[in-house]
Amino acid sequence: MSRWKSVLFALSVPPLLGIFFIPLFRTMQQAYGPVGNLEGRDLTPYAQRDQLVFTLFVVVLFLFAIFIAWRAPRGLRAITSIVAVVAAIATAFCVFFGLMAP
Repeated sequence: MSRWKSVLFALSVPPLLGIFFIPLFRTMQQAYGPVGNLEGRDLTPYAQRDQLVFTLFVVVLFLFAIFIAWRAPRGLRAITSIVAVVAAIATAFCVFFGLMAP
């Protein structure tokens, strides 16, 4: 079972990061600018800030996926990297649509 810890970790941590990111993002919006969502098509500084914060979150997710795949046992590296990347993509989509909700 200990060999599969990295796969379980790669599968479970990105959604947990996404669950913590959405309230953090909403708090940042309320504290530092107008409350809104990511649907805005304008290029105001607030929309650029929101886009940058979301992009940084996605970059952190993929760096996490690379780190987990690198630390996985040699026989499970390919499986762990695929699971981590799929979990990161799914989490990024879910967080994006969660942030679009009012």
